[in-house]
Amino acid sequence: MRACRVVASAALGALAACSDGPKAGELAVRLATPNTGADRAILFTVKGRLSGAVAPSGASYGVVSTTFPGDSAHIAVIAASGQTLAPGAVALIRVNDIDRFASYTAFVTQVVARDYTHLDTTGYVLSVVKP
Repeated sequence: MRACRVVASAALGALAACSDGPKAGELAVRLATPNTGADRAILFTVKGRLSGAVAPSGASYGVVSTTFPGDSAHIAVIAASGQTLAPGAVALIRVNDIDRFASYTAFVTQVVARDYTHLDTTGYVLSVVKP
């Protein structure tokens, strides 16, 4: 009986150790914009190690990312023809540990309107969150 308890205890310890490891997955980059309905595309930088970016499920955005050695990436999000970016999730970034979401920061580099004229980036806010 004692041997069964030792085996059971070891198995529980192994399961607990496995659950404490990094959880790879996707984090959402959320946009708050002062120009709802006017933004056609946005270029931003994410600080933190990631392996790429994609559009959120159901979004008609094109997403292009360039990761750099170290801990940053440039990401461009472009709305489909005739559409604009909506407030909320504009991209999903692939990371090694979703529980470290607070260590990621994103900031706007450029924004363009429907006619591709540059907009002032004042008032735009990006946040990295668990989806």
